Amino acid sequence: MKQIVTSTSVRNLFVIGLLLGVLSNAFGQGPTFTKVDYPGAASTLAWGVSTRGDIVGSYVGADKLTHGFLLIGGQYSTVDFPGATSTSVFTINPRGDAGGVYVLDGVSHGFVLAGGKFTTIDFPGASASEVGGINPRGEILGDYTLAGARHGFLLIGDKFSTIDFPGAANTTPVSINPQGDIVGSYNLAGVFHGFQLIDGEFTSIDVPGATRTGANAINARGDIAGRYVSADGVSHAFLLSGGQVSTIDFPGATFTAADAMNQRGDIVGRYTINGVTNGYLLAGFRPTCVSPGPPTLISVPSLLSVSGDGRGQGAIQHSNTFQLASASSPAVAGEILSVYFTGLVNGGSIPPQVTIGGLTAELLFFGNTPGYPGLNQVNLRVPVGVAPGAAVPVRLTYLSRTSNEVTISIR
Repeated sequence: MKQIVTSTSVRNLFVIGLLLGVLSNAFGQGPTFTKVDYPGAASTLAWGVSTRGDIVGSYVGADKLTHGFLLIGGQYSTVDFPGATSTSVFTINPRGDAGGVYVLDGVSHGFVLAGGKFTTIDFPGASASEVGGINPRGEILGDYTLAGARHGFLLIGDKFSTIDFPGAANTTPVSINPQGDIVGSYNLAGVFHGFQLIDGEFTSIDVPGATRTGANAINARGDIAGRYVSADGVSHAFLLSGGQVSTIDFPGATFTAADAMNQRGDIVGRYTINGVTNGYLLAGFRPTCVSPGPPTLISVPSLLSVSGDGRGQGAIQHSNTFQLASASSPAVAGEILSVYFTGLVNGGSIPPQVTIGGLTAELLFFGNTPGYPGLNQVNLRVPVGVAPGAAVPVRLTYLSRTSNEVTISIR
């Protein structure tokens, strides 16, 4: 199996700064919300929409069980995997192929429904699987659980590939467009972020000031929709289009999320009013945002490694000899090291924080590395009390963003 993870180099892992504070929330004339509410259901969730406008999702029926549904031309039909106690449909492509998750004997399985036939999609060896996206080429996107952690997968033909955001505890991809571009969410140090994956390179997507961001949909134009949680704990939907971001709130709702988007820009999602959650369709939405400039790009810090893949022996030198702090020349507590990385804001005055073996190191210098454009360094003192070892972990945190982990040798 191929793992879709790129090296943490100078060019990747950039964060899209969505300048919400300077953008309008105007919908303009024409676009309106339409409720998606399965008849007689206690609640309805709209999860996917095709280019033709077909909508899929799930609802809780009078039997208090979760069922999938398909909405075509104003007519609802129920989708239940045979024998399952729960079925949810998350995605539908232009051919009408649908995918989602069903629960049988307490275990979650992914599925594809094509031509009236169900096919189970389970990642090999996983304790749970689900399908989140199917593009026009039939490429299947989903996630699986293994040893308590969630990972993404891409299934092309009969070959699975794993998708893991570097350093993340959990990765959940949810949407794939016709070109194969992917968006989803990951969890790093207890914080949820959105991500985009294009040609093997990850981009982290965060709404400034939000406590949580998730990217849930991407269409052929590259527009991205999702949700974020503001500092007051309220969930809002957002659309990122043409470098501008718009907030989308269902009128009167305390919770709004955008969960899918088709090539026309129609958006489906969820909203909550008075404790009841239902789905919505927002058709013909075109953002009318005004921004004084392009979005700000802030690099996620990336510690360099000798191998070039952001793992193992770090690019960390003894400041007096310029030798690597490796097994053949280990560092000692109290000495000064130079640590090389990328991700500083040019001219920024906020210092990063570096931990060695879990202990915070005293920072003596941070800035650009002379003669190497785009490369940054910190000079620091190895903390007293750090446990010796051949592979002591090193991490850097900058502007609340944590880098990958590399190692050094300490005696």
